[in-house]
Amino acid sequence: MTRHLHAKHELQWSKHLKSKELTLAPPAPSSAAASASSSASGGTLAPAADQTEDVPPTPPPVSPSISTMSHGSVQLSISQTLERKRKFPPSHPRALGLNASISKLLAFEMLSFRLVDTDSFKQLMSMAVPQYVVPSRHYFSKTTVPSLHNQVSDKIKCALHNAICGKVHLTTDTWTSKHGQGCYISLTAHWVNVVAAGPQAESSLAHILPPPRIAGHHSLPPVASSSYSASSSSASTSSSSQPHTFTTNFSTARGKRQQAILKLICLVDRPHAAQELWRGIEQQTDEWFLPVGLKPGLVVGDNGRNLVAALGLASLTHIPCLAHVLNLVVQKFIHNYPDMSELLHKVRAVCARFRRSHPAAARLSALQRNFGLPAHRLICDVPTRWNSTLHILERLCEQQQAIVEFQLQHARVSHTAEQHHFTTNDWASMRDLCALLRCFEYSTNRASGDDTVISVTIPLLCLLEKTLRAMMEEEVAQEEEEEEDEGSFLALSGQSVRSGSEGGFLQQQRPGTNVASHGPLLEDEEEAEEDEDEAGSQ
Repeated sequence: MTRHLHAKHELQWSKHLKSKELTLAPPAPSSAAASASSSASGGTLAPAADQTEDVPPTPPPVSPSISTMSHGSVQLSISQTLERKRKFPPSHPRALGLNASISKLLAFEMLSFRLVDTDSFKQLMSMAVPQYVVPSRHYFSKTTVPSLHNQVSDKIKCALHNAICGKVHLTTDTWTSKHGQGCYISLTAHWVNVVAAGPQAESSLAHILPPPRIAGHHSLPPVASSSYSASSSSASTSSSSQPHTFTTNFSTARGKRQQAILKLICLVDRPHAAQELWRGIEQQTDEWFLPVGLKPGLVVGDNGRNLVAALGLASLTHIPCLAHVLNLVVQKFIHNYPDMSELLHKVRAVCARFRRSHPAAARLSALQRNFGLPAHRLICDVPTRWNSTLHILERLCEQQQAIVEFQLQHARVSHTAEQHHFTTNDWASMRDLCALLRCFEYSTNRASGDDTVISVTIPLLCLLEKTLRAMMEEEVAQEEEEEEDEGSFLALSGQSVRSGSEGGFLQQQRPGTNVASHGPLLEDEEEAEEDEDEAGSQ
């Protein structure tokens, strides 16, 4: 029994031994006896003569806590075992908290509601929290997720109520579903709130000071005070009875940019003509802006005729999206530049071969190890995304040594030239094209950032133009230098050949020449074709 207590109940056994020592201690002597005993023993107390350890007293009852159950070293009582197996009621605070966490998981990760009904998810939750009963998917789809949506909507409306200006600018995009579900319109609002300056505004709790609207207001209304917590989903507002001036309230404040996606509108079977687009946009602006006294300002979007016409019906200012314009420019360049289609066709064929052939991919991996190159696989591009074309060219230039060696070995084994063999001019053109497209990729990423403002458009375009001109002038100067060296060599050898017929595409394109283009440059061809189809059907 002693070994069992020491091995299985070490904590309780040590407590028992300590309590036994206290129990077997002699009673406290009287003052006279204590003084006599101290005088006889020199001030020390001798232990009792009959103190033995043969029969240990009964240990005191131990009540282990539920928190130590998981260690397996504590035996639970019957009441604690029943309490552990008792399930949480639906109104239990722990159950409500778990329901809210699962709702955020489903909403933020865009997961299916059927996840909560799967056996694996229920097994996971039973292992994590045995007392929790996972509700059905209908509970999340009809109760918790709509409640989360209402909380986020209230939070956005509170922030819009505290906007410093009387107008809220919008960014929008329209596209058609490939699965025949109709046209979609996304609306994102951008505005500025005033927050307290200093470290307090950078913490999780930021006090939002609703300022007076400066759009045409001369008198200052009463200032309301509200607090907003980044960790909570609601904001509380309390009105102030005493009005304050702009100087005393906002002298230590700073503006903070806010943005929120208001709605993803689906037109379903309705035609995405100008009237339908504006009707969907007007419905959302009335729902979000009119209750708080705001108006829509500038609208940034693509260059589709339908969208431009829809904004014209509401007398709103349309600002072309710089990223969309740069995309159209690069797409025109890739499709209309001479010999570009042939080069990209060869590039796609080579990459596709290494992607679908395991022996070729294994041989390429071995060559990468021999040359000390990164062990990266070749990628395939998406024709509708020009930045994927840049990535596939960068990967080929990175693996140039391995690919050239593979093509040479294949030619020696099969005694035939590679079907899609890259020449020196091809590699030069790919490097030049990568350098050119990197400029557009940087400009696109800079124009698409979360902190991008409209005032960066003109400086960014000037920087892009200056960079492209510098690249072209450098190529022209390098080509002229090579021609001079080649001319002097030919003059000494007495031969004459035509020079300037090879090289990268930057050497073939001179400043001042334009790439052939068909149609207006800043017009979305896909939407224009849809407009023509609709006009023909009408």
